[in-house]
Amino acid sequence: MPKISVVMPTYIHERFLNEAVDSVLAQTYTDFELLIIDDSPDGTAQKTLESYDDSRIKYIRGNSRGLPAALNQGILAAAGEYVARMDSDDISAADRFEKQVRYLDSHPAVALCGGIAHCFDTDTGKLFPAYYSRGGKKEYADPGLLDILRFNVASHPTIMFRRELFIQNDLLYNEYFTTSEDQELYARVLKRFKIHNLNDVILHHRMHAQNAAEVRLAESNANLLQVKMDIMKSLFPCGAYDVIDFDEQMNVMIDILERGPFWKNRHKAYSAYKAYEGYSTGGGNKKPLFAKVKLRIKYRVKRACQRVFRLSHREVMGKLGMIEQTVSQKLDSIESKLSGYVGKSEDQ
Repeated sequence: MPKISVVMPTYIHERFLNEAVDSVLAQTYTDFELLIIDDSPDGTAQKTLESYDDSRIKYIRGNSRGLPAALNQGILAAAGEYVARMDSDDISAADRFEKQVRYLDSHPAVALCGGIAHCFDTDTGKLFPAYYSRGGKKEYADPGLLDILRFNVASHPTIMFRRELFIQNDLLYNEYFTTSEDQELYARVLKRFKIHNLNDVILHHRMHAQNAAEVRLAESNANLLQVKMDIMKSLFPCGAYDVIDFDEQMNVMIDILERGPFWKNRHKAYSAYKAYEGYSTGGGNKKPLFAKVKLRIKYRVKRACQRVFRLSHREVMGKLGMIEQTVSQKLDSIESKLSGYVGKSEDQ
């Protein structure tokens, strides 16, 4: 059984297919099979592949039902421990598989590993950083569910994931999302597992007129909006979400969870923690500042629900319990960070 199954759907990119296949065959890590799912109406990729004499290449005739269906077909046919995603018009760096396998082998808690992709123009050959190449920034290296609301958490053609884990946990692609299928998948993965992105360029992404993202931009944006709305509904079930006002609704709730008043000024947060610590160890009857900040955040959540979701005071108070758990989890995380910050502040 190979360590890696490379799943490469192809549709109308026959003129680029040789370069994509060659970049896979040139990998420094050689324990893989290459599954090419030919989703074109006339099966033209088969003729291109006749020039290769490599037993690792396996040709699969697709069902012409779109990219997510072709990817699922390849995943279910794969035999490897890991599945590597690959587009038929891109070029993988020679050490891509070696780096991703090394990371996944040493980090069993990570379900999916991506990396940096640089784009290049087909006509000019010009190379330029992709918009999702965020280098070593922490939020890109180890993204969370909320990060999908702000940026692409993993470059789709670079990902490698644990095949058995995905199949057992019903994490195949949603074939309804014929675009933005990657973001919909990441949202489901991040609700239960971890994603990590290597701080290495592991793929060169080809830009040309037939890119699916360019051809079907409006559909892609609509599907991505649906993914984001589903995330917000899971975090704030009481929201009456509106497509027109969604960006404002989303930004307010991100602000509550990620950039709220409690953690914005860490020196005040340190003072709050010290007051909380003194009270919790028998510091008298005075209400701790930490608790006051908690109440302030709860009040802010209530006001945001009233303003953004246009809910009445009674509706907000009746449904506030649904979001208290999310806010409490964030506060617990902040409190944990504060515990580690105590020593640093005292040393300053």
